[in-house]
Amino acid sequence: MSIIQKLKSMIAYFLVGLSVLCLACEDVIDVDLDSAEPRIVIDGRITAPYGSSSVQISRSSDYFSPGEFPPVSGASVNVSVRGYRFDFVEAEPGLYTCSFYPGQASYRLTVMVDSVEYTATSTMPPPLRIYSLKYWFQEGNAIEDEGYLLHCFFWDRVSYDDYAVLRLSRNGKLVENIYLYNGKWSDGKLIDYDYFFEVFDPGDTVEVSLRTIDKAAYDYYSTLAKVIANDEGVFPQGVPANPVSNLSNGALGCFVAYTDDRLIVIMPATKP
Repeated sequence: MSIIQKLKSMIAYFLVGLSVLCLACEDVIDVDLDSAEPRIVIDGRITAPYGSSSVQISRSSDYFSPGEFPPVSGASVNVSVRGYRFDFVEAEPGLYTCSFYPGQASYRLTVMVDSVEYTATSTMPPPLRIYSLKYWFQEGNAIEDEGYLLHCFFWDRVSYDDYAVLRLSRNGKLVENIYLYNGKWSDGKLIDYDYFFEVFDPGDTVEVSLRTIDKAAYDYYSTLAKVIANDEGVFPQGVPANPVSNLSNGALGCFVAYTDDRLIVIMPATKP
């Protein structure tokens, strides 16, 4: 499920459980503190090879205010790539979809709402591939839960600044936490990503989705986490700042074209 689709229940999705962790250092990003005016919220996704392309459009009086985020119907939505244009149709209120086979390229999104045009560009990078998934059993104590800890191994590319979002599904249900990878300082290394908070039970089926994104999308997810929780995981009081967006004309949200590599591991039915 996309990020902006969950804006209608921000408390349930982000404010309760968002944990974004970045491997290695990350760039310093200044966040615009102006979040008072009503905004169009756009979540656009071009995904390869899983799923169809979609754009979710809603309207909010404030990006992080609990309450209603009414869908925006009647918008004009299209994506251009390599001289071709793909028009999206409204499958349900505020949700626009289009079926085409995406590849590694630069995509331009154009959304027209009430005679106002919003645009964004996202480049689909070459995919990072999961090398293997491994697990270690952790004995429980007064501080830590007993269960299996997950490690995801993948190779960072040589001479390429890789960025990724990692998502987990547990027994077919998407885990709320999201995790980030910044490979700017890990050129060509085998990455042992073990920054997951989840502790899994014997017999759990765990699917890891490694989504390779561009720098603009990484900045969006990174600043989204920063304005929601501080380093101790304490959520700020009041209305925080808006995350960095690659959308024009003051729209909130993000347009991202990403590749998605997935692998499943089943934890042993009994503990060691």
